[in-house]
Amino acid sequence: MMHAHLLKTACLQMLPVANSLLAVYDPSSAAKLFDQMPLRDHVSWTTIIGACVPAQAVALFRRMLLLDPSIRVDGVVLVVLLRASATLRDARLVSSLHATATRRGLLPADVFVANSLVHMYSECLRLRSARKVFDTIAHKNVVSWNTMLSGLLHADRCSEALHLFQSTSTGQQQQFVIHVLADATTIAVLLQLCKKLARADCCRSLHAFALRKLLLTSSTPLLNALLDAYAKCGLLDYALSLFHQTPLADRNVVTWSTIIAACAGSHRPYQAMAFYVAMRQAGQIRPNSITMLSLLEACTSRADIRLSRCAHGMVLRNGLASDLSVGNAIVDMYGKCGDLAASRRVFDSMPLKDVLSWNSMIGALGMNGRASDALALIQEMERGGGLKPNKMTLLAVLSACAHGRLLQEGVACLQRLAREYSLQPEEAHLTCIADMLARAGDVEGAAKIAGASGPAAWSAVLSGCRTTTNEIGQEAARRVLELEPGNSAGYLLAAMGIANSGGMRRTMKERGVKVSGAYSMVHVAGEEHKFSSWDGRHRQRVQVYAMLHLLHCHMMRKPPPPNTELCN
Repeated sequence: MMHAHLLKTACLQMLPVANSLLAVYDPSSAAKLFDQMPLRDHVSWTTIIGACVPAQAVALFRRMLLLDPSIRVDGVVLVVLLRASATLRDARLVSSLHATATRRGLLPADVFVANSLVHMYSECLRLRSARKVFDTIAHKNVVSWNTMLSGLLHADRCSEALHLFQSTSTGQQQQFVIHVLADATTIAVLLQLCKKLARADCCRSLHAFALRKLLLTSSTPLLNALLDAYAKCGLLDYALSLFHQTPLADRNVVTWSTIIAACAGSHRPYQAMAFYVAMRQAGQIRPNSITMLSLLEACTSRADIRLSRCAHGMVLRNGLASDLSVGNAIVDMYGKCGDLAASRRVFDSMPLKDVLSWNSMIGALGMNGRASDALALIQEMERGGGLKPNKMTLLAVLSACAHGRLLQEGVACLQRLAREYSLQPEEAHLTCIADMLARAGDVEGAAKIAGASGPAAWSAVLSGCRTTTNEIGQEAARRVLELEPGNSAGYLLAAMGIANSGGMRRTMKERGVKVSGAYSMVHVAGEEHKFSSWDGRHRQRVQVYAMLHLLHCHMMRKPPPPNTELCN
């Protein structure tokens, strides 16, 4: 109606009015109006370019330069085009726009354009070009620093990012950023760097700075980033303390999910469950799929079937069972708990399945000794699932065959998948093959497969040589101790027949290697009970050993001991 009125009154011939109408139309109608405009200026072109999809925006810009080379190109249209080039992942286009901005005199004075260039070069992983533009900015603002640091973080060049911020050669700039410019986004980016580099000291320093600047009181995302960084750096107690100091009103679903994930990642499943219950009791916050994934991870780490069923029930009550990632996690969780029937029920009930779904089910079958079923499932995946196996599928099948001692079937599966899907075996796959050969008694073949592989493959060879002292065992022991000198498992394997046990233990003591003992664990009435070999610390150790002796007597068909009352 407004367009019709402007046509009747001839006001549409006024260029500012036409540009305003152009700005409020949808892209299709705006394109029609633009083609009917007798006169256009740089505002007209900027508006229509901004309304187009990336590929059309670039084509329109080239058309503009071709039709009217004298038209003024300002920073706004260049920023629009830079965003389009980042979407297209076209580094050459970014370079071309960089040259245009330089020729038109927009650089280095226009910080807005320079920041956009830094961001777009980073998106295209051209970090050297991004750094050159960053260094030319005379008066960097907080967006300049945040963009450069985020680009380095995105490219996983964390050490370089931290060095940029802490560089002594730019000490004055650093002090300016710390005391004047740094905002919640800066601190959040730096916390991501600290988390990846496991720099707990930097986390504490940034926390202190955020408190001094009163940033935590106004930025819940920063609070969440700090909680996550503390947990990832092994400072769970700091994360818990910070969480408890945070008012209930400042906690959102990400805050609760982060602290639940922190407890799950630190092997505190019951504490993770307690936080979930507290979140539900607080009200007004509904868990999302990330919350439930963290809770399921906690249950998976403990393989506690009772806790796992509780978590599954919570997923169902919150209507998240149809979420693909949650369904995959439940399949894996039940598999780790040994409840294959429940794992298969969840798998069969999933409305959608991806490769990870099938991999989780195949892995669950394999780790529970159902290697033949795992091989059958991969064929079912190829026939009915319409999905192609990937490297993780191959690894799950080979691991299943290794545990099920299906050497020929495992090798045949490897050859078939490599031939039909071009899946080239990597170190983890070769480790499984070496393990299969070693379990089958072919330690020579296992040693050939291990070759220049990592310590896991040679550990498999060494494990297969426990009953012999041949040269292969000696070589495997030497390789394992060279590749992992601080891991006690290699020393213990070497001590079991390959080398002198006392000598190995002396070597461990001299090198300061501590033994991480294996243990078994059972859950009784919601309480964990751990048992290790000849462990005398359990409060019911007398009854436990008496029961073991009684069972041994029954197996050996000997008369039971007279003090069987200890077992009551």
